[in-house]
Amino acid sequence: MRSDLRYVKGQIMLEMLIIVSFLLLILIPTVIYILSVLSTESWKTDSNQAYSTLTKIVSVSNKLSMLGNGSSSTETMFLPSSVQRLNTSSDGREIYIVLNGPKSMRMEVVVPSNVPIQLNSSHDWSNVRGAQSFIFLVQNGVVIISKLY
Repeated sequence: MRSDLRYVKGQIMLEMLIIVSFLLLILIPTVIYILSVLSTESWKTDSNQAYSTLTKIVSVSNKLSMLGNGSSSTETMFLPSSVQRLNTSSDGREIYIVLNGPKSMRMEVVVPSNVPIQLNSSHDWSNVRGAQSFIFLVQNGVVIISKLY
């Protein structure tokens, strides 16, 4: 009688082991797939946020340049967590953000500007993330952007 009971317990444990193994066989690849999709979607969200921020910077710059030299404004903007660097082109007619993407990829989000934009060279424009306050100042037809500390 006791040997039959041990046999039944062993059989139940073996069946449970098979069921759990089968569930893990399905669950692990599903979790890996979901994490990879979420990583890609996060990168898309960051690039959209970066584009929105750059568009706002260009819009504020255009409005201030119409007011003339000496006009200034302070604006708070949000930059995504994957920002590596904020920069402008050599002629100041484009402003761009370099984003760190998945698998060590990098992406540039570029927005053209009607007025020359220059970043204050005394500030560090790498790893600018989160809510940032910027000071916009028009000097000699160029909009100079500084960080507010």
